[in-house]
Amino acid sequence: MVAVVIVLLFNPLNFDTSPVSNGLGGTVNQIDNNNTNTNGSFPSHLSTVNALFISSSQEALVATNPALPFTPSYLDTILAKFDIYVQKFFSENLIPASAIVIVKDGAIIYQKCLGVKEYGTQDAVNEDTLFQIGSCSKAFTSANIAQLVDLGIMRWNDTVRSYFTPEEFQLYNTTISDEITIRDLLCHCSGLPASSGDQLWMYFNYTYPDYLYRMGYLENNTVFRSTFQYHNIMYCLAGECAYRAAKNASLGYSSWQEMIKEMIFKPIRMNSATADFNEFSNSSNRVHTYVNINGTITEWGPLNVEEIKGAGSIAFSISDMAKWLELQLENGNFNGLQVVSSEELTKTKTPQIQMDSTNWYGFGWAITSNGIITHSGNVPPSKTLISLDSVNNLGFAVVSNEDTYGIAFNKALYLFFNNLYQSGQVNETIWTELRDSASETTKDTTGKLPDPPSPPEPANSLSTYVGIYANTFYGNVNVTSRAGKLILFMGNSTEPANLEHWNGDVFKIADNPFSRNTAVNFTAINSSGIAQQVKVDYLETGYGVNGTFNRTS
Repeated sequence: MVAVVIVLLFNPLNFDTSPVSNGLGGTVNQIDNNNTNTNGSFPSHLSTVNALFISSSQEALVATNPALPFTPSYLDTILAKFDIYVQKFFSENLIPASAIVIVKDGAIIYQKCLGVKEYGTQDAVNEDTLFQIGSCSKAFTSANIAQLVDLGIMRWNDTVRSYFTPEEFQLYNTTISDEITIRDLLCHCSGLPASSGDQLWMYFNYTYPDYLYRMGYLENNTVFRSTFQYHNIMYCLAGECAYRAAKNASLGYSSWQEMIKEMIFKPIRMNSATADFNEFSNSSNRVHTYVNINGTITEWGPLNVEEIKGAGSIAFSISDMAKWLELQLENGNFNGLQVVSSEELTKTKTPQIQMDSTNWYGFGWAITSNGIITHSGNVPPSKTLISLDSVNNLGFAVVSNEDTYGIAFNKALYLFFNNLYQSGQVNETIWTELRDSASETTKDTTGKLPDPPSPPEPANSLSTYVGIYANTFYGNVNVTSRAGKLILFMGNSTEPANLEHWNGDVFKIADNPFSRNTAVNFTAINSSGIAQQVKVDYLETGYGVNGTFNRTS
């Protein structure tokens, strides 16, 4: 059975909880594709890290998956079996829409569109219906950088400082700020805590420069270049550097989104694809997005990913996906056009840093121990899974639009298809186990408030709580009241988080499916009966940034 790496991107509940140490720097022996030495010289009291980065002599690790005898009759048999399971699984879950495509040897051998774009309607998903693909966007960013390397206007080992001034980009550790490279960003080894800052772009509606500025308040919790720690804001920075490189070379693109469209989408005829969130949200042929709350399908989102660009802003259809798989499997060639050189594209899928005992990460791709290249995308509530088996010239992709069961559905289909083509057999309990596990996840009470005491202590008057509160890292939250209810607004967001009274001066977020029933606790009430602090539990992430905000007005 082929292993799969599910990188849970954009999961607001999956923050690193290890203790945060002082900002650290370190050196490491990396693959040097550009003959540029970026290893820094650091103070002797800081750790020097031996390479977790894979060396060229270890590349045999990625070529162990066996080639299989795919005859037309064998393919017909396994695809017929697979289709039965696709239909069965889809009918057994509450996902409104999904689409699957499998390509082999440059041709689509299976394609299926399931469900409807909007729950409760008859508007069926088709091959051009757009889905958000979340962090599967990352491979587009690295492929585009490979194109710029081909053009000689960028190098993998360029430092961020080559493109961003200290006024624009400064981490807590100034040495790392000066030494961090495009390569470091693409393989998630900045040393910043995993997923730190994700809640900024999910809930606070700032611009990317502000997200980047706020990274300067975070201390590293691992040595620079020592450890894989997934980080969307830092990965996005690689795309920002790429856009500046293109601008410096007068390529004439007005935005990163236009650059991706002109350099990748158009050459491989991805006619529906967009990297522009507004284009996606205004499209008449896109899926709506949903969460399952207590067994009820509820529309939520789509999440605005405009400012996270190269880390997760792309949306495309299953017909687009087939072309992307073909480009990857054909080493940058599409119908005779070499869109990106094989040499540079291969580097994006070469192990760079170890994720765990059996899996590695390249530039926007995970590599399993048997050489399968894969990545998932999780931009709530949309889910994507992509897999490349280069030995068998086989690509697989599935997208879905529901948060609770989407990952389970995608992973089950992936495992079933791989079981079929490896052995012709499947274990149906895989789906049952994954589905049941997803159901249990919805019952997770971690961080959630228990039932209130009976009777609860009464709240003070709402004027006790109304006001603006500030936090150095997050910025402001604004607590207002309307029709006798408290409402919380985060940063520049105009999306309200409605608060329900729980007990005393503690309220709970009522309607956001990802922070629902978590505490908003007003404290330090002064002699005038005015709260001076509010702690938002959902923003208490455990990586050195607390969720306490102090009143400013």
